[in-house]
Amino acid sequence: MNALERDKWIRKYPATTNGASSRLLVLPHAGGSANYYWPLFAQLSTCGIDCMAIQYPGRQDRIRETMIDRIDDYADRIAEALEGLGDKPTMLLGHSMGALIGYDLLARHGRRLPFIDCFVASAHHPPRRQAPSRFARPMSDETVLAHLQALGGMDDELLSEPALLDMILPAVKNDLEAVDVFAIERLERLHVPILAVIGMEDKSTKREGASDWAHLTERDFRLAELPGGHFYFAHQPRELAGVIVQAQHLAGREMTS
Repeated sequence: MNALERDKWIRKYPATTNGASSRLLVLPHAGGSANYYWPLFAQLSTCGIDCMAIQYPGRQDRIRETMIDRIDDYADRIAEALEGLGDKPTMLLGHSMGALIGYDLLARHGRRLPFIDCFVASAHHPPRRQAPSRFARPMSDETVLAHLQALGGMDDELLSEPALLDMILPAVKNDLEAVDVFAIERLERLHVPILAVIGMEDKSTKREGASDWAHLTERDFRLAELPGGHFYFAHQPRELAGVIVQAQHLAGREMTS
């Protein structure tokens, strides 16, 4: 992948302090975009952590590009984009759908990306050997909206703006269908430690299910529960930022002051 194409995929938080000694890379949720995580990055920008997020095609400034409709295809393209980032240790955080992409990426491409030394699986249970198939397909707009409302992923102001909904619903629908059909025949144990993070009020990700991530690593496992629902960090990014800073010892790094 050339530098121009890589820049489409990887978005660096502009206020990151120069000379950062480690990196956080975020894989967004279904329908999500890189700048949704800017408030979290703002909390980390003075902690010596270089913050980046993946921008998926088919949304925002990539709206005219063809969307990717399979989790494994997401993982393949992102792995290709990340191959030039081996200059510092990197913590990979996948939120919701991003947790599935992150696992698949590390299970199949982890040895090509040895600088990734910790995986944060946020707000999602581990992948299954059989796809859950929770939704009838093709998914209707009403089904997608009901799902987002149940997760607490949309506010009333957005729901009242048809033009905005028309822009975001195709990406959300595409990604939810990708999640719905995703299954892995053989679940591999990752060679990096895993930190699972869930919101205490998240109805879609329970403690018991999130604890199963422990079976998918050969290294240490930790589970953190934070106040809030599926998007628990949206209004309290400081809580998640604190967990990320403290979790660096999972990968054997020096604790960030």
